[in-house]
Amino acid sequence: MAVVAQTSNFPKLLAESVILSNTLIGRDKGARFFQYLARMLSGLTGREFWAKLLATLSVSRKTLRFWKPVKAAKAVSDLMQQPCHDSTARTLTLAEVISDGIYAGMDNIAFFQRVGAFPWMNSAQVDKLDRTIEIFWLTEIWSVLLRELRAYPKLRTA
Repeated sequence: MAVVAQTSNFPKLLAESVILSNTLIGRDKGARFFQYLARMLSGLTGREFWAKLLATLSVSRKTLRFWKPVKAAKAVSDLMQQPCHDSTARTLTLAEVISDGIYAGMDNIAFFQRVGAFPWMNSAQVDKLDRTIEIFWLTEIWSVLLRELRAYPKLRTA
């Protein structure tokens, strides 16, 4: 009986998966799942197929971030127009959004370098670019972490 109930939900699950795949988050998270699965299987098996899949998914996910700097600029504008009830939370949110926008913009440059658009960049410059990109990823994460840790005690008492 349980098997029949599960199989009758399959069309609904299939329809929901299509809806998810039509969203940016669904595509990015789905690709990230397979990218990290390929990373794990590449390390465990040493097979070239998994290494190639990992590299391909890594580069393809970057294309999903092409308009992210524009989206971040809009988010900053929207945040600045909203009334401020908690200046620290607002500052941390601004730091998060600005860092994410810079990260994505620099990641776009790195993407175009990797596909050959900037042949004048040598490997040392590319490595410095990657390290700089990681700084903005880290500042985004720290901003989110600090904001959420700050809000946690308020959530526990509510």
